[in-house]
Amino acid sequence: MPCLTSLFLMKYFRPVTKMDFFTQNMTRLIANELEKKTGKRPYVIINRLHRSKLDANREVEHAAQGIEDAIQAWNNFSEFILKAKSEIETKMGRGLFFDIHGQSHPQMWLELGYVISPE
Repeated sequence: MPCLTSLFLMKYFRPVTKMDFFTQNMTRLIANELEKKTGKRPYVIINRLHRSKLDANREVEHAAQGIEDAIQAWNNFSEFILKAKSEIETKMGRGLFFDIHGQSHPQMWLELGYVISPE
């Protein structure tokens, strides 16, 4: 099963500046487990910039706050995702995308969001 783990681009929200704790470790652990179970290593794309510098889950205008270096980082991050998606589609036809990021609310929820098309 081809997989891509990363952060996905969402629209219409202001940047979030609180830190996502443990999401890099969690992403790597999930990727390792997927590899153990399937024998295939998923694509893993991690934004290592603090969310106060770049919130890659937002449209570039909000995500980068008008800062040129942050705009370039957002573009690079988005291009990595699109390249991985294209490779997966070329090799396998389709794949599974994991959008892994933390939450800053105090309820400690585990949230699962998905968009499944009828195709």
